[in-house]
Amino acid sequence: MATKDFRDSVEPAIRPFLSGNEPLLAASPLVPDPGATEELNIADELKNLLDPTLYVGLGAHPGNALQHATWGRGVAGGPDSIAGQLFTAVTKAVSPTIAVAQSGIYIFDMDSKPRGEGFFAKWFGEVDRVANLLHRVPRESLMGAVATPKGVLLQGRLLAGFTDGSGCALLCAPPSLAAPVVAAIGAPKS
Repeated sequence: MATKDFRDSVEPAIRPFLSGNEPLLAASPLVPDPGATEELNIADELKNLLDPTLYVGLGAHPGNALQHATWGRGVAGGPDSIAGQLFTAVTKAVSPTIAVAQSGIYIFDMDSKPRGEGFFAKWFGEVDRVANLLHRVPRESLMGAVATPKGVLLQGRLLAGFTDGSGCALLCAPPSLAAPVVAAIGAPKS
């Protein structure tokens, strides 16, 4: 997907949330980052591996050592930090989208609304994109962003840093949209 094509397709839905004629610098759909949100505690991991009662029931797992080894940290900072709030907004969204403007970072939950009435119009007709603002980080709170190293598991992943010392990983899908997002986060406010 071309960067400009996606940005242009979501801009009409996002435009009401931007100030005046503020340009939309970059936009990308996001996937919740699979990185761990807690510090790795080896003693707790070993206790969890040796405790057979953890495997009873659905969804139980021995710990997050594999998650740490594969992805590292998804967020550095507490739940009330800038990164923690941003990470939480992305994980709560059904269809998360990041938009970067001169005023900051916006996280939207994108939806589609059918234009027509009736069965066929709703299922096969034209739709409008609808943006629901979930979170905003002002430009003053941004330190910058860097793309993570290339690799099979890390394509499209970027790390954003904030003025409170926290940081968070964002995963752009498709990966080709990560570079413009990184550049836009690093762009100075004019």
